[in-house]
Amino acid sequence: MSTNEPGTNNPDEVLATPPVPGESPWHRVHVPHLVMGLAFLGLVAVWALVVPLNAVELPHARWLLPLPWLVAGAAGLVATILSGRRRAP
Repeated sequence: MSTNEPGTNNPDEVLATPPVPGESPWHRVHVPHLVMGLAFLGLVAVWALVVPLNAVELPHARWLLPLPWLVAGAAGLVATILSGRRRAP
């Protein structure tokens, strides 16, 4: 069976399919994935500031720890509002 036959996960075939009229070329944002990804990246950044870089001392870092959760939550709210606006007919 050749890899260029129809229905064989050929990347050229996927790119060559015409878009469906009225459908956006962008995929929907999965808001929980976005929020948890941003929170994870933010917590890694806080950890990097405290442990390896030693830029912030641990007692002074207590105000830094909630920031990733606040930023991720705000981004989730914005994504929810914007995706809800696009879905409305």
